[in-house]
Amino acid sequence: MQLFKKAYSVKRRLTMGQKDMKEFMAKLADLFPSVSEEVGEMFAEPVAMITVLTHSRCSVELFVVNKVPMFFAYEDSIYPTVYFLWRFPKAIVCLSTTVQAGSRILEGSDLMTPGVMNSREIGTFEKGVPCSIKTENNAYPFAVGQMLMSSTQLSSSSHGVCVRVLHVNYDFLWKSGPRTVAPSAMQLEDIELPVRDEKREDGNSEGELDEAETHGNDQREDQSNDYDCSVKFLTQALHALKGLGSSELPMFANVFYGSVLLRSFPKEEIIDVKKTKYKKFSTFLEDLQSMGIVETATEKGALKILKVNKQHEQFKMLQSHSPILAHPQSANGQTGEAQSSDNTWKLTQKYSPKADLLPLIRATDLHAKKSMVFSMNEFRSYVTNYVSVAGLKRGKVVCLDDTLRNCLAKGKDVKEKYPLGATIDWATLFQMLGEQLHPIYDVSCGESFVERHRGPIPKIQIRKAFRRGGKVVTLVDNLEAHQINATEFAHCLQPMLASSATLNSGLTGVTGAQVQIQGDHVAKVQQFLQKEYNIKKHFIVA
Repeated sequence: MQLFKKAYSVKRRLTMGQKDMKEFMAKLADLFPSVSEEVGEMFAEPVAMITVLTHSRCSVELFVVNKVPMFFAYEDSIYPTVYFLWRFPKAIVCLSTTVQAGSRILEGSDLMTPGVMNSREIGTFEKGVPCSIKTENNAYPFAVGQMLMSSTQLSSSSHGVCVRVLHVNYDFLWKSGPRTVAPSAMQLEDIELPVRDEKREDGNSEGELDEAETHGNDQREDQSNDYDCSVKFLTQALHALKGLGSSELPMFANVFYGSVLLRSFPKEEIIDVKKTKYKKFSTFLEDLQSMGIVETATEKGALKILKVNKQHEQFKMLQSHSPILAHPQSANGQTGEAQSSDNTWKLTQKYSPKADLLPLIRATDLHAKKSMVFSMNEFRSYVTNYVSVAGLKRGKVVCLDDTLRNCLAKGKDVKEKYPLGATIDWATLFQMLGEQLHPIYDVSCGESFVERHRGPIPKIQIRKAFRRGGKVVTLVDNLEAHQINATEFAHCLQPMLASSATLNSGLTGVTGAQVQIQGDHVAKVQQFLQKEYNIKKHFIVA
């Protein structure tokens, strides 16, 4: 049961006194003995204790330092937040899980026993202690919860829930802080190569040592060349995989290698897989699958790529520090400064099909299902591909067959206007088929997917209203849908407009808190949103 999956309400806000601080520090020293000194320095600043009521009517106390939530108390236990664990990742018991299980946890699931990857490496612990969860490709936790098993039970059990997840990255507790993104365990100047398990011998004979000494320089040079080729090959493969659309999968591995990957290399920089450490492309795909980047399957002896996990850590690293895109090496052999990663918030409009559209999409995509999500451009390509395959194009119009006609809106008027064999122009066809789509929008931070919501992207509404006595106020709705902190937004506006600003919470039809400003400032607020927050004009209704 995640406590902060939905918005919570603040019931009380206090600043802790010295006596309460000493008692609280003593509890923290017992809970986190390995970082007790660092925690003491952290809490030299005043600590705000905020009592909140969650969506499930649970009372939780938050402990906030410099506007950053560091701990929360629930059911007589104190848990650290992800902000605290990003500074001290080893402060509590940390379980490692797969990327696929991590995505399920972010969606609201608890951690199951089969998903724990390091049960034999985390030492001993009792049932009920706080714990954190990380993925196998990042040492920094993304979730906090309570152990439902002891170390003995965990090592001997093969099923059941082992962690009750209470708080995750990107939930509303995280949003109440500075909203920083989790650091990466990987170095910015390197992209991690998949490492296959190889047998290594500890001892060498004297003859082998002499031979190694004689040819040491040649071996190091060959290893360096293999490593450089492997890094470049992996980087280009990730770029090619990232460019694959959902409609192009599944794809045979040999088709991807010959028609997609090799063609993506510049002619003078083409790297054959035989020059890399992998030697075979099937071996390379096996390593990617073991890392959770792709899912593959063998069909009648042929290897297929079924799915690409574009939320994987490796894809996030491409934009800022891929070996191919990085600055050239300087004379001393060190790379130049990499571009900084983009951590800006982005809202992307997507769609899912109604049941009536599935026959049309399945005509060109056999794996289409009702839960699939695509962009409008991808949907238009489904329609145009079907029209081309079915031979329905008649110049600048389209001839309606049974499949297209059944996809149109239900109604007697529509059926009479567009009988079987009638023609329809492209614009009208796209408009009528688009009415059979469910709007969905994704929220992402940089390259990291955060959450998905049903419906169109909410627009920020700015309007003038009148209060008692003829007083004019400006109301701003749906700021938090665009990941704008309403409290900070109000604080920024007050000195600029020389007007007071307040927050109205719990209003129906409004995402997050509503900002109310004294006076008529509609135009200035709109300009402020476009200039300071880079909100596009079509997302603002003034």
